[in-house]
Amino acid sequence: MITREADYAIRVILYLTDLPDKKLVSTMEISEKMFVPYRFLRKIIRQLTESGFVSSSKGKSGGVCLNKSPDEVSLYDVIEVFDQRGLMLNSCKQQDEECQRREYCPVHKRLSTVQSKIDSLLRETRFSDLKNSDTPPGQT
Repeated sequence: MITREADYAIRVILYLTDLPDKKLVSTMEISEKMFVPYRFLRKIIRQLTESGFVSSSKGKSGGVCLNKSPDEVSLYDVIEVFDQRGLMLNSCKQQDEECQRREYCPVHKRLSTVQSKIDSLLRETRFSDLKNSDTPPGQT
C-alpha cells in the first residue's frame, strides 16, 4: 500500500495534467479541488519541485505548473519519489536486503514475477493516459 503522501502527490500531478500547458495554479486551488490538506500540500509541492516534476513561483500571480509532459511522467516515477517501499510487494524483494531463503523459497520466484508485472504496469501508466478531457480539473 502506498503512503498518503504518495497518494497526494499523484493527485497533484493528476490535477496539473488536466490544465493547459504551463498554466499556473495556486496551491490553495489544488488543495480544495483534490482534497489534499494544505499543510501536506506545501511539503509535497516542495518535493515535486526538487524532483523536477513541477515548477513553482511565489507571489500574488504565482503558483505551480507541471514541468514535464504528462507523457514523460509515470505513476512509478511519482511513487518512487515519495514512497519507495510502497513499490515493493514484499520485503524479500527489496534490493538492499538479501532474503536468506531466496534459493529454495517457492514463493520468492512467484513474487519476483508478480513484482515485475506491477513495476511494468506502474511504469507504463503515464499521466497522459489518466487525463480526463471530459471532466473539469479536480472533478475526477
